[in-house]
Amino acid sequence: MQNNCKRAWIQGVNARITLEGMNRWLPAPARLVRFLRRPLVFRIFVFLIAGYPCEAQQTAFDESIEKVKICVLGTYHFDQEAHYDELSDTNQMDLLRIARAFAAYRPSKVVLERQPAYLARYQDIYERYLEDERILDTLNHEGFQIGYRIARDAGHPSIYLFDNKPPFIGSLSGFNFSKFDSVAESEGRQEYLNTYKQLIMETYEANQKRLAALSLYDNIRLRNEPEFNNWNAQRMHLYEIRSGTGTSWLGADWLGRWYQRNLRMLAYLLEMIEPGDRFLIVVGDNHKWVLEQFIHASPEFELVPVSDFLK
Repeated sequence: MQNNCKRAWIQGVNARITLEGMNRWLPAPARLVRFLRRPLVFRIFVFLIAGYPCEAQQTAFDESIEKVKICVLGTYHFDQEAHYDELSDTNQMDLLRIARAFAAYRPSKVVLERQPAYLARYQDIYERYLEDERILDTLNHEGFQIGYRIARDAGHPSIYLFDNKPPFIGSLSGFNFSKFDSVAESEGRQEYLNTYKQLIMETYEANQKRLAALSLYDNIRLRNEPEFNNWNAQRMHLYEIRSGTGTSWLGADWLGRWYQRNLRMLAYLLEMIEPGDRFLIVVGDNHKWVLEQFIHASPEFELVPVSDFLK
């Protein structure tokens, strides 16, 4: 292939070069074309360029950087939703089943959605849990109930944290979710309220009914399916983002802060990497879709689907 390309270039050296022919070789401004039409200049040009292969030989990052595996387990926040009693005997069996499902993955690091500033506190609780597993009987949080169990089963001496919460500044100053509606109303955008919000609420209620009918195990399994992941992403790009367009930019700034928060979380993960790592992330399911987008774009990670383990 390369020899054929070089031969084509060399054959053009002695050819009579016209403006039209030159444009086929190298589209350029007319002044450069006239300059290159000079016989000696063109011979030097051909000689130099013929030494380069016709096809790019650049090595892709994903071929030169060692990848580590990463699996993102999305869940709801146990201490924020009242539908399940996660400490009941039935749900404890489901949580044990979830934790044991990841034994085959053999994670090297279990990372929880908490800010690293609190690591000493969470490490102390983890070490006490290693001595007495009954500590979990009163700790109703997914990080403890799922993350700690997986880390303990894998023989880990430590746990890891990676959350970050950027400040609400600019249009987001004093933010609460009612601002989406108030901004839309002040701008007279009734279609925002009547169409997009209604669609979001109808879909949300349907999804909540679907989840409520499931066992705790199946609830978390469904939250990690692509269809649920896509719904979380589409909701934020359908409803919130439309508030304040061209004026306060409330919606776009809100979504931008969400991306910023998750990019910072990814940066923490990149700092943790050691050769041969296998990360397991326990995080709120609305983080899952955006983190996985960033992970796909990072040449250092190979994403492992949760469906490999939760059947």
